[in-house]
Amino acid sequence: MERRISQRYGPFFEPIHSLEREYQRTRPNNAPRSLVLNTGTVVDAAGSGYVELGKTKVIVAVQGPRPPIRIRGGVENTMNGRITCEVVKSSFCYYSYESTRMANVGRGVSEEERLLSTRLVRVFEPIVILDKYPKCSIDLYVVILEDDGSAFAAMTLATSLALADASIEIISVVSSVTVAISTKQEYLVDPDRTESECAVGLITVSLPLHAAQLCEIQHTGKLSIQVWLSAVQLAVEVAQTIGNSMCQFLLQEMEKNETPSLCS
Repeated sequence: MERRISQRYGPFFEPIHSLEREYQRTRPNNAPRSLVLNTGTVVDAAGSGYVELGKTKVIVAVQGPRPPIRIRGGVENTMNGRITCEVVKSSFCYYSYESTRMANVGRGVSEEERLLSTRLVRVFEPIVILDKYPKCSIDLYVVILEDDGSAFAAMTLATSLALADASIEIISVVSSVTVAISTKQEYLVDPDRTESECAVGLITVSLPLHAAQLCEIQHTGKLSIQVWLSAVQLAVEVAQTIGNSMCQFLLQEMEKNETPSLCS
């Protein structure tokens, strides 16, 4: 009976469960997905940023600088400010039934969300001029509305927009890009979820545009040194292009806010 069912209905189910099926990329390998930027989306925050990378959607709100940090013994002794981060993945951001079911069972702070929070703080601690905010806290609240791949890159871009919108002093705007290495040794810029799952390696690069340094390089998979270096170089080039577009957007927003209204 099972064999007859498989023979008759197999073609209907096989494309759904197989990740090894032929995947057609609808854009050039070195081209990122469509990018949407916005600021000021959260009304009660000091600043906020919204980013869409294809179907991946992330919103970041900034609160602070808050008053001096309080602890049991009084005010914290250190004079330096600090950055805190809380990342939450919405239960409807997943694309598979199993992931959605697991997200809704015993919902709390997952290990993935904790790791993403740590990574984001690690990227922006050397970028924010914390000496300007002694004994204060700058709090980042990140919501991943949809995750169709390259979520951390979208988080980094949205955080840069949110900090700029909140007038937090930073060294530079930070851009980020993920590059996937396919089984055919192709370099896929800004991979979606399917491309990421089928890749043999993923490299995410986060870099400030106006500083000779890298904030972070995150690498998964086993790659040769030559492939790794080529992927990093490609990621840096694309990240600089995206970062320039982000700077142009921020300048346009600044000019728009400074332009007096015709009705005033």
